[in-house]
Amino acid sequence: MLEPAPISAIDPHTARGTLVELHEPASGDAGSVTLSFPNLQYRTHLVLVGGAEHLRGRVGKRVEGRVRGSARRVDVVPGGGRFVDPVWGRPRRVQGRVVSIDAGSNSITVHAGLPIELKLTDARQRAAEFAEGDLVSCDVLRGATFEPSAGERGGAGARAGGEAVVGEAAGGEGPVGEAGDGR
Repeated sequence: MLEPAPISAIDPHTARGTLVELHEPASGDAGSVTLSFPNLQYRTHLVLVGGAEHLRGRVGKRVEGRVRGSARRVDVVPGGGRFVDPVWGRPRRVQGRVVSIDAGSNSITVHAGLPIELKLTDARQRAAEFAEGDLVSCDVLRGATFEPSAGERGGAGARAGGEAVVGEAAGGEGPVGEAGDGR
């Protein structure tokens, strides 16, 4: 159970975490963030989308957004839990349940302790081949991103606390992932 428990419905595509570090963009670099997630030991490093100016002064505070990455090959697996590997660093391997499918962009959103939108890069695979609820596992290519929600960027109409998106992220139900089938 999340602590503190959310009082509003959680969008299955929105990652909610704490901004641990903000790395300002250098010449030719987009900048990056390190995020932690409630009830997890993860410290996930992601490329920042949308500029660092909106997150300055937010270190140690909750942020929301989307995490996105590119998957090598996605396999349906018979069992296991939800996790992002490694616990500290950029996401390299993700396992979790498919929560949505976008055939138009050939991507799936996987709940691996946090929601991660994965673009399928294997030309032999299509998002429509997967079903919501499938337990999947894949390698994540370098360059996963976090895109803060409109509230984090100062946009109108966002929920309190804002949202953020991460391109490459990992998570699980605990330090070593969730036991059982991940549901």
